[in-house]
This record gives sequence, structure tokens and C-alpha cells, in this order.
Amino acid sequence: MNRNEQPSVPDPAELDLRAELHLCLGRAFLPPSEPELEQALVEALPHDLRALNEALGYTAESNPERFAASARKASTQPEGLMRLYSRLFLAPPFPAAINAGIHLDGSLMGASVVGMEDFYFRHGLEKDREFKDLPDHLALQLQFVAYLLELAAEALRAGEDEKAAELLTETAAFEQQYMKRWLPLLITDMEKAEAEYEVPAAYRYLAVMALDAVACDLEAWGRWPGRSSITESAEADQEPAGRPAAASGERAACRCCGNEYLPAAELAQMVQALEARGLSTEHLTVCPDCSAAEMGLSPTGLKLPDAVRRQTER
Repeated sequence: MNRNEQPSVPDPAELDLRAELHLCLGRAFLPPSEPELEQALVEALPHDLRALNEALGYTAESNPERFAASARKASTQPEGLMRLYSRLFLAPPFPAAINAGIHLDGSLMGASVVGMEDFYFRHGLEKDREFKDLPDHLALQLQFVAYLLELAAEALRAGEDEKAAELLTETAAFEQQYMKRWLPLLITDMEKAEAEYEVPAAYRYLAVMALDAVACDLEAWGRWPGRSSITESAEADQEPAGRPAAASGERAACRCCGNEYLPAAELAQMVQALEARGLSTEHLTVCPDCSAAEMGLSPTGLKLPDAVRRQTER
């Protein structure tokens, strides 16, 4: 699509491409525990990322190439990409948390995670027992954005422009409030881990492209006439990006189990921010373990519609 043109509504074909990009990146951030998945990451994914970049211009031309070279290097080492994935995201103490809440809230199952689940449930997505992680995993966020974009494209094809606009508003809000804020923190942690452990940068290049894809989306939402308010309202609503404040040394006691779990200074800041936005702070009065149990939450994923799931399994 000519970027100098100002269409009255988005092109559904463009939304399809953006959805496919997020699906590709989301699939890439799942653990590469199967040889077939690692092979796809090393051989097929770089080609897909290059082709999508030619169509969308979402990132620097060098980034897919850098990822390809680094992924090949990691795959030649013992245990391949799975060893790298585990070193970064799984093996305690993991140096780069792939869950957004750790960066945004300083804990598991905090306000950001509850907010993300509100987005998921609002669009009829349910828990999937096959995915053994929390709702704020990067792979799920990327696939959720892809799902909304697919729905918006379908609405446009059906002539339901208002429905498509509502879905793009939700997409922009989700990207602005969560992904745009925490992905830079994840990338910084990856850089530190690479220097400390001398590991390949494959997943950092993927995270950079994910952040670039989000920025490319947000630019597009504002480019379409009458849609600039989408990103403006999201910017006004979001909290400043950054990590939680440093611990004060004081600890707060969980009202359920009695264990100490969060520095009082951080807790006070989080409570103040939530109350200012009219949001509940009850979940902050318990430790992460008890909070998850009280809210009926467990490590879950999203059950995607068959049309979307088929794309993730390509």
C-alpha cells in the first residue's frame, strides 16, 4: 500500500500481514523443545521475517539477517536453541523475564497481568491447559494482537467498519499500555545476559523486531483518518514506562499466608497508581502465590480460534 495515501478505512490485506507478523513472532517465543520447531526458527522464520519486512517496513533490513545468523550459531551448540532459551528465560535465576508483569509490577500476577486477562476475556478467549505459563507471556501477547487484527480484517471485508475500528482501538490500547512499555526492559536485560554469559543474541533480535512491529502498528493506527485518537487516548491512559522503584528494605506481610513478599515502598507506589485510575488494589494485599489462588488463576494460555491456530502451526 502506498504510504502517502490516506484511505478512509484500513486495507484488510495489510491487517492480514500485520497479524501474520505477530503470529510468527509469537510462535518464535515459545520454547523450542521440539526439533521441528527449532528447524523452523533457523530455516523458515528468517525468510518469513524478511518477506514481511518488505511488505510492511516494520524494522531495519539488517534485523532479520542478524537474527538468522545468531539463530544458526545457537543451533550448532549443544542442545541448540533450547539451551539458549532456558539460559535466558527458564533456568533460575533467569536473567531475562519473558513475563511482562515481572517488569511492570515487580511480581507475578500483579495489576498488569490482571489487566491483560481482562483484555483476553473481553474478546471471548479462554484458558488453554496445554500452555503451561502465565497470561503475560510474550508469546501470548503477540498472538492476542494477531487475533484482534484478524478479526478486524474480517470485519472490514464484511463491511463492518465500526466493528473494525473498535477492534483496532483495543489493539492500540493493548500495545500501548503493555507491550510498548515492557519490551524495552526485556531487551535491556537480554543485552546484559549476553555480556555476562556470552550467549548468542538471537532472542534479543526477535524482541527488537517485536517492539518495532508494535511501533509500526501504532504509527499505522494514527495514519488512518479519524483514528489518531486511538493512540492519543492510549498514551494518556498509560503509566510511565520503567521498572518498579527500588526496595526500601521494609517488607509487607501477606494477609493470607503471613509471608513477607513485597517491599512496602513498591507496594505503596503500585496501590497509589491503581487507586488514581479507579482500579482495585485488593490483589496487592497478598503474595503472588496466594493472589493467583484467590483469583482462580493458574498457568494458562489462550485458546485461539481454529483459523488463527492453523496459522501458528504452519
